[in-house]
Amino acid sequence: MAVDAAKRRHLTHTALDYLRLLRRPKVAVRFDIVEVLLEDGAVREVRHLPHAFPMERPYRYY
Repeated sequence: MAVDAAKRRHLTHTALDYLRLLRRPKVAVRFDIVEVLLEDGAVREVRHLPHAFPMERPYRYY
């Protein structure tokens, strides 16, 4: 399942809402993707894609 533009927007909004709940800490924000590949119901491979995409425009955080 791909992380398309709509999903990136949703993740950006969710991250901003969460940071507001934490009272806007001064932290760097990055979006990673973790992909878990299964074979016959067992984990075959785990892939970590750091810095997979930037925060969606026009949103930004610090």
